[in-house]
Amino acid sequence: MEMEKMRYLPIILFVLTILQISPTFATDSMNLSSEDREQFTEIFFDWKKDQIAQLNYMEAKDCNPAFYLDNFIKDKYHPDVYLGFPKKTEAIIPIYANSDDTLDFVVTFRAKQCDGGSAMAGFQEKILFLSTNNGHLADSDFLSDNIQESPLPLSWASHYLAGSTGDTKLTGKAILTLRGDSRCCPSLKSYFTFDFKTGKTAFEKPVENY
Repeated sequence: MEMEKMRYLPIILFVLTILQISPTFATDSMNLSSEDREQFTEIFFDWKKDQIAQLNYMEAKDCNPAFYLDNFIKDKYHPDVYLGFPKKTEAIIPIYANSDDTLDFVVTFRAKQCDGGSAMAGFQEKILFLSTNNGHLADSDFLSDNIQESPLPLSWASHYLAGSTGDTKLTGKAILTLRGDSRCCPSLKSYFTFDFKTGKTAFEKPVENY
């Protein structure tokens, strides 16, 4: 029995070390009720169907290299449409993003690259759903446009949202590729918060991305 305890001790210590490094990452101070989760999931599902109907994303049956290479000349989609929806989203994150008292939310997912390429590897789609008088309105550009870059001299960075801490702050992780790094092998990672009240992104001290 003592040997069994000793065997798991390094794993426990490793987990505790990770939590100590970034205690706010992937935490959510706002409890999302089952009713809210069901409502937000339905809103996202309707938005997704609408995006496919407008041919902004490829249908699941078309999202494969065989269709893309052999059938694309039939002009079903615009030439720059090559992404599809995954089977599952990564997160539904509750947040108060505007000035009313109605809960907003963010949906994150990794889009499928239907042409079989890898240019979108490492990218996360972040869709903000803002409350309005007529329900929730989707904004697919706001977060990508407003989450600021790390002040370090970078050649490339990717930002991943994971949760919320406080009513108006999103939490995430940035993978940072320094100048001189190859795209495959970024040097650093940094946890960050994005505050809807101030519009500012605050980065923690970067650590080696191992």
